[in-house]
Amino acid sequence: MFRVVLIIFLCLIVLSLPKGWRVLRGPSLRLLYPIEERYKSDERRMLEDRIFSTLDQPFFSWGRGSQSEVFLSRDGEWVIKIPRNKKCRPYLLGRFRKNSRGQRGCLESYLTAARELADETAVLYVHRGEPFAMPNQFGLYDRLGRKMVLEPTYFSFALQKRKPLLSEKLEAANLEEAKKILSSLLNLIEAERQKGWVCSDYAFTLNFGYEDCRAFRIDIGSYLPVDASYSWKAIAKPIDKYLEHMAESSLQEWWHQEIAERQSHL
Repeated sequence: MFRVVLIIFLCLIVLSLPKGWRVLRGPSLRLLYPIEERYKSDERRMLEDRIFSTLDQPFFSWGRGSQSEVFLSRDGEWVIKIPRNKKCRPYLLGRFRKNSRGQRGCLESYLTAARELADETAVLYVHRGEPFAMPNQFGLYDRLGRKMVLEPTYFSFALQKRKPLLSEKLEAANLEEAKKILSSLLNLIEAERQKGWVCSDYAFTLNFGYEDCRAFRIDIGSYLPVDASYSWKAIAKPIDKYLEHMAESSLQEWWHQEIAERQSHL
């Protein structure tokens, strides 16, 4: 009986909400990361302007993964990611459980991507649920085209540059091009390791991008500190399986030699 009454009460609250976003207006964005820690005042203002202009457009539902709900910008150049996993799911009113361990872990990974791995992930900005002024055109839209009712103080998100999938580039490449692409991928993973981080999600096809002869990490919700169990062989397993089905034997042999050499230098 209590549950029925509670559901009816929540439905009444939802129906009473005004359409559109309830936002806090102000003269400028209140940005926390990576602005305050990485840039001087002039650089910060320029970056704030860039972030504000990037957000001044609608973002449409584009998919979801185990860590994130993903929204694609109207110009197709940017994505917004909102933490989502088994311990962190969006619920009524578009808010997120602030005391969720899963959300905290996912958000900390976002912040790691922005503060320490921005070059590797192409993350421009992470919002941590603080008040900030919203651009006029900004909004998140669901798959039916409805504008979502959310408050900036109740949810967090990452703003990331969209990158073409590395797996698609690899599929269309010849042998030498494929080696360059995979070498760039290994360099990316090594750069993350050198900075003290490893992505615990080893999936391959959707987690990496490739642009301008560089690999990028698309998945930003699974970063963990490097520990003694770090293994190139474990990281390479999903790529091993992919190459077994998609690549010729000479590329597979080259790949196994590269992994063995890197493993020997750990």
